[in-house]
Amino acid sequence: TAVNDFLGNQAIMTICQDPTGTKDIMYLGTGEKTYNSDAVKGGGIWKSTDNGATWALLPSTTGFNKVSKILCDAAGNVYAGTIDGGGLFRSTDGGANWTNISPSGINGRIIDMNLSSTGRLHVACGYYTSAGNSGFRYTDNPATVNSAGWTAPASSYSPLGGNVGLTSNGNTLYATCDDGSGHTEQVWKSTDGGANWAATPTTPPITGPAPVSSTQAWYCQAIAVDPSNANNVMVGGLNTYISNDGGATWTINSGWVTGIPGTANYIHADHQTFVWSTGNEILCGGDGG
Repeated sequence: TAVNDFLGNQAIMTICQDPTGTKDIMYLGTGEKTYNSDAVKGGGIWKSTDNGATWALLPSTTGFNKVSKILCDAAGNVYAGTIDGGGLFRSTDGGANWTNISPSGINGRIIDMNLSSTGRLHVACGYYTSAGNSGFRYTDNPATVNSAGWTAPASSYSPLGGNVGLTSNGNTLYATCDDGSGHTEQVWKSTDGGANWAATPTTPPITGPAPVSSTQAWYCQAIAVDPSNANNVMVGGLNTYISNDGGATWTINSGWVTGIPGTANYIHADHQTFVWSTGNEILCGGDGG
């Protein structure tokens, strides 16, 4: 059901729902995080207190021009990752006030965030910054952490600073990364909560009739893991691929043009987000609606 085609800014990058209480509180962040010439600038974060029926701009966020990700924890705290807003922010009062908690020592352009069921918050930082100024960090105390309290992994995924997608099931995480040429050359995996990362045994193809991203990984990456089985993970860019064995093998799941070998399923290209709901149900958000 259409809610509002006349919102103050239509470039909606991220939405989250407060899991506490009646769950009527929702937040949406605006502004495409990418720097392509036709990217639309955001205007902050909007909040709904009636389950999305109406929305109001949070005055404290008008400087957040590119909100890459919003998350809510189990206590109702809100976390906003920004590209052009100054870093990573936390609000403990429903968005009225924000504290900058960007990990120290690396650039604060927040590429992606993921809050695990364990309570650990994972953050990819340094969107297209100079070499050595990007990185992955995590904390087990997101509600109280300050900039100096984040933990760096012993070994990380790479490359670090391009477009990154993160997903988790408990202590198992997966990540996809732009290799600098717009390809997703490798899917990465951690089984210890992000402390150590290794490449999965195989990866979806980057060339041929159905590349996972072709040269679009800088712009569109989507990844989600089954909340009931950490071995089931789906990745997407132009086309989608799924693994049911933790990344050992991959099978094409949908194509953006008809006639792609191996699949009859069509989903419009440029996948921006996946949400693995329950069982075999996956929600896909992309440039085709």
